[in-house]
Amino acid sequence: MSFDLSQPVTLRPSRRKWAIVFAGCLAFAIGGIAMGSWYVWAVFGIGTVIGGVMLLPGAGYLRLERDGFHLCSLFRVQFIPWTAVHDFGVTRILLNKMVGLNYEPGKAPMKALSRANAGLVGFEGALPETYGMSAEALAELMNDALSRARLRTG
Repeated sequence: MSFDLSQPVTLRPSRRKWAIVFAGCLAFAIGGIAMGSWYVWAVFGIGTVIGGVMLLPGAGYLRLERDGFHLCSLFRVQFIPWTAVHDFGVTRILLNKMVGLNYEPGKAPMKALSRANAGLVGFEGALPETYGMSAEALAELMNDALSRARLRTG
């Protein structure tokens, strides 16, 4: 799959996934209250809030543009220019497959954290979602967009 990036393309997170996170965390938070366990209630209460926020419109997205991409999670937006990215690939963190990314030398936003991430999972950063796609398909899409950006600037 590839996109013509003459116009921005926006991918949205899976609402089904976030609804399951919200419902599951809510159930466990209620269970924590019933058990009298403040720790269980607090941990799953936070998960309930995060799941609920991610269900709100505009709380999360990946917007691909000619010059780079915007990552939005919990309404916090980060722009990463294509020129800062070396490559994308698939990594696994516990049971979760994610799309990882490596930065061009000297372009990592948080160098110490990027080195630690690379040592742990093989990538300096990661996309927070797969936006309803498989991690492999999203990594392929991102590498395709990166290649097209390099052709435009090279």
